[in-house]
Amino acid sequence: QQQPAAAASDQDGGDADGLPPLTGQLLWLYHLTTTKGFFKPCEHCSKQEGRDVSATYFDLQDPVSGPMCHQCASSSERDGHKIVQVRRSTYHEVLKMNEAQALLDVTDVQPYVINAAKVLFLRPRPQPRPPKGIVMPSRCLVDGRQLMDNGTLYCSIRCGIKQCALHWLWCVSLLRHRWSTACR
Repeated sequence: QQQPAAAASDQDGGDADGLPPLTGQLLWLYHLTTTKGFFKPCEHCSKQEGRDVSATYFDLQDPVSGPMCHQCASSSERDGHKIVQVRRSTYHEVLKMNEAQALLDVTDVQPYVINAAKVLFLRPRPQPRPPKGIVMPSRCLVDGRQLMDNGTLYCSIRCGIKQCALHWLWCVSLLRHRWSTACR
């Protein structure tokens, strides 16, 4: 039985950003970069007595389930699943660069060093006013944020996805290749 079109677009990744619907293995990418439930109480186990833990893990094979705590991520029902840990930097969600590189091509995304680890922001951060002083060597192709490294094109993984919508077939084939090698 088919879902109504409106309900399908909420779950399959089609959105106002112009992204075509994502299916199968690529569904996780949409949910990872749009989910707002990170660093809130874990919805999977928060109803248990005495449990008040932050949801910082994400199951790539079950992206609709949303963020979860360490205990839920390491439960037996998730054995063999690819799980990533989302971290926080200045109130914004990030992935460690080495985790992101194992899943997709992030060479065009601006990395930042936070606590001696290279990280990538999942979503664009607000830029309330234009920066003063030195002009950085490049700007994000999607939202115009100044980037520190010449040669980077996007300020976040989400901006890279938005731009990929213009070159969707190339992007999908690249992600599928990375995904299949990461899950072996």
